[in-house]
Amino acid sequence: MGEVDQSFIQAVEHRPKLTFTEAQGIPLIDLSISDTQLVVSQIGHACENWGFFQVINHGVPVKLREKLESASRSFFAQPKEEKLKVKRDELNPFGYYDTEHTKNVRDWKEVFDCTVENPTILPASPDPDDKELITLVNYWPENPKNFREACEEYAQEMTRLSFKLIELLALSLSLEANRFNEFFKESTSRLRLNYYPPCPVPDLVLGVGQHKDAGGLTILYQDSVGGLEVRQKSDGEWIRVKPTPNAYIINVGDAIQVWSNDKYESAEHRAMVNPAKERYSIPFFFDPAHSTTVKPLHELTKEITGSGTNGLRRIVCWLTRTRQGQKRDKQEGCKQLEAEPGPSHLQPTGWLKISTDATCIPGSDQVGVGCVIRNDRGEFIGAPSSIVQGRMQPNEAEAMGLKEALTWRHSKCKCIFECDAKLVVDAITGGLRQQLFSYDY
Repeated sequence: MGEVDQSFIQAVEHRPKLTFTEAQGIPLIDLSISDTQLVVSQIGHACENWGFFQVINHGVPVKLREKLESASRSFFAQPKEEKLKVKRDELNPFGYYDTEHTKNVRDWKEVFDCTVENPTILPASPDPDDKELITLVNYWPENPKNFREACEEYAQEMTRLSFKLIELLALSLSLEANRFNEFFKESTSRLRLNYYPPCPVPDLVLGVGQHKDAGGLTILYQDSVGGLEVRQKSDGEWIRVKPTPNAYIINVGDAIQVWSNDKYESAEHRAMVNPAKERYSIPFFFDPAHSTTVKPLHELTKEITGSGTNGLRRIVCWLTRTRQGQKRDKQEGCKQLEAEPGPSHLQPTGWLKISTDATCIPGSDQVGVGCVIRNDRGEFIGAPSSIVQGRMQPNEAEAMGLKEALTWRHSKCKCIFECDAKLVVDAITGGLRQQLFSYDY
């Protein structure tokens, strides 16, 4: 990585500033205190207002982390040809890699990934109708000798801490403590070791470009050099998260955002580079099983019926995986629809469910749309797929045999969409003057 080529250079609007604001007031939560309700309250406040927090007295032995740190440094210090012996490939996403990209820009780092469940079973393709599964295993280097042991021991501790955190998070949402546990049986969790070499152009390059994590929780350890930046929810500014000795940074992922019905929002973050110092970090990604459906929990979703109320629309992207096991087509976040009162004469019967597996036609606003609607008897009935353009008009809805219908521009991602039927009818009849749904993937 000694030479900087164009693949590393960030677009002007994404380039980091060499002067930065160090975050103030980031929640620091002590997990050892006996007052569980206090801890639950602190976690809820942190997730709702920050999207991340730090934990101390978490129970992970310091010596175990130091053992992995030492093994990580020894591994990345080896000659390139040694590291390439365990390089990931098209069939297996685990092992060493030095050409990772975030949003089509190369990251200034080297990584080593390993799965917690070894072997891990994943779908062979992102196609939901493809039932083929593949088995993935870890690649382990010959040196350092204790590398595998250090990774596996640490991953076990991270899994234990993850379940503890996810139970506290469930309690903060007024759910049963074990509400999320079933989603993480046969999980796709993984451990990553990051190495960021010194960079001669820290104003042009990022260690990791801005992104959100797609899974459940991310538990991050960063060394004393630091470099993690998080986009502040209050003003959209990037703030630097100063390393706290023996603390872990906990990021809420997209799956938690969806399960919580947007009460907790996934935090956007990035990693800076240093012109003079090497930097190491160890993230643990606590991700659900590949078969898990990610949608708002029914306990946190209130159905609204009748013509006198307005509801919030809901979009859920399924977490699909490529053959390399990488999540794709992640939603950038759910936003609330500011609903307006609609025509008083409309009496929709309930909620619509629209299941879309649509692909945009290049150079066109047209998409394929498949609809499912609940009728007066409470039954969900199918509607034919149709190619429609722009907003569906009432006559088009009638031609499809639907009392209520809509079209929604969407690209390359299977999802479930739920919306208060009143808003849908309102949009069809022109009651809303704005575009009802707007998403940019």
